[in-house]
Amino acid sequence: SDDRDVQIVRYRSLLSDAFQKHWLELDQEASVVPFFSYDSVREVMSWSLPLLGDQVLASNFNELINAINAWNHRLRSWAAWNRVLTSFSVEKDRWDVRSEFVEPLVFFCLHQPASTRDRLIRFATQVVHVGDMRLIAGYRDELREDARVFKRLQQIHKFPHAVFLRRDEAEAQFREKSGEWRAAAALLADVLQLDAKDYRDATGDWRNRAAHGIPQHFEFGEVERVTREVAFARTKVDVDGGVEFKEDRTRKSVSYVFGGYDALKLDDVLKANQSQFEVAMRAVGACEKL
Repeated sequence: SDDRDVQIVRYRSLLSDAFQKHWLELDQEASVVPFFSYDSVREVMSWSLPLLGDQVLASNFNELINAINAWNHRLRSWAAWNRVLTSFSVEKDRWDVRSEFVEPLVFFCLHQPASTRDRLIRFATQVVHVGDMRLIAGYRDELREDARVFKRLQQIHKFPHAVFLRRDEAEAQFREKSGEWRAAAALLADVLQLDAKDYRDATGDWRNRAAHGIPQHFEFGEVERVTREVAFARTKVDVDGGVEFKEDRTRKSVSYVFGGYDALKLDDVLKANQSQFEVAMRAVGACEKL
């Protein structure tokens, strides 16, 4: 229809204009966080470690740096888009631009603190494990996940080696294996700041909700307007001729209440995510010192 054609032309013009503004914002940036260097990867590749250890570490460190640089790139783009959004006075235009260009970047960036924490611990454990095989006589090539892998092999699992420890298990294993490594404490201190409670609170635990439930919207909207609440039961008690309700911690009660989760503000979430990226950069640097 004619109306549909008009809307298509409007949408294309809007997105084209928005993208040009985005590039101008990037060009006018006063300072840019540099990408992480791959020099350490090349150095590790020159080592001679047992059981292809140099290749294992070089390959995985390369991917770790790829991931941190991808986060850096998308954070820069997200920040520029936030500035672009302020240039559109019509809410419908901001909505369209946000949905087309901004939310995919936000989705990626908000998943990075959790995935980077787990990825760093997995890689750091490989570093100390390969190092100890080289340095400690009689050191056994064993990891906690081996038993689970072996069980999956016995079950003829399609992907027997796709075993990932729970976060607490993986971090406990790193502590056990890195006790004699001087640089390990500084690395762990940074890693434990990633996806920590203060960040999850600042972002409404968005990543967890996106993975397992319904995440909050950005800027507008509300989710889970009616929520199910589990609490201690309340019992009616006669007191001095009146009535009071006292909490009974031996019984459960279930209620349904109005009041869901408001939309997150993009500027606030960006600031929290940028802080996590800075921690991640320090942690990757600490990996180099292992």
